[in-house]
Amino acid sequence: MDRPVLPSSATRRGNGFTLVELLTVIAIVGALAAILIVAAGKVRRSSLRAQTISNLRQVHRAIMLYAGDNKNKIPAMLFRDLEKPIDANSTNWKKVLVNGGYLGAPDHPDPSLTSLGAVGGPYSVLGSPIQRANRPVEKRWDTFGISSFAAGWQSTGGSHPRGMLTDFVAPPRTILAGEGAFNGTEFRLEISPTIFPTDADDDKAGFVFVDGHVGQLRVSTLPTSSATEGSDGWYLWRGR
Repeated sequence: MDRPVLPSSATRRGNGFTLVELLTVIAIVGALAAILIVAAGKVRRSSLRAQTISNLRQVHRAIMLYAGDNKNKIPAMLFRDLEKPIDANSTNWKKVLVNGGYLGAPDHPDPSLTSLGAVGGPYSVLGSPIQRANRPVEKRWDTFGISSFAAGWQSTGGSHPRGMLTDFVAPPRTILAGEGAFNGTEFRLEISPTIFPTDADDDKAGFVFVDGHVGQLRVSTLPTSSATEGSDGWYLWRGR
């Protein structure tokens, strides 16, 4: 009696994939997808970082234009005319740059900087896309803060002399502005030895220095004091 002829393994494979083969293909596709997702995330992060650097450079340029029109003075972090009602006579460095046209045409006449009222034009330059991505859309876009000791301020809570470009001892070592600090409601006007950037990307935040170069510093290693003249903290936060 003749024995039945069994299909060869090649014939069986021709009828479809085996379970092992299917699992192998799925594993390879999953691995490739994971790699692509990670790569896409890095590209997006890199793009946001590049935009932050570009914005900081534009802010520096605007501050230099303002200084050129104002006898080398840097716009004050906050200025309140103590001889007049505070609310009607207060201004800050962001309003000065926007309303003065140093960042392009204002979106609105003297808009409030406490909400997302104006999101285009000069206001889009005053912040970090990375910090914006980490905050609800109702929070304001102007995330940057100016170095309070470099710029100076005047308010009912005290004052610090206005900064002038000619005052800085080592411009490449002194922060002028950078990614700012979120206080739970909005981004603050200033950064300082006690007011550090929040939402730092991998513990790094972007800063523009008085001489115009932009760099990243680790937030966890920033000096927390600037009182001692000649110290690293003094050069970084004051420099004058």
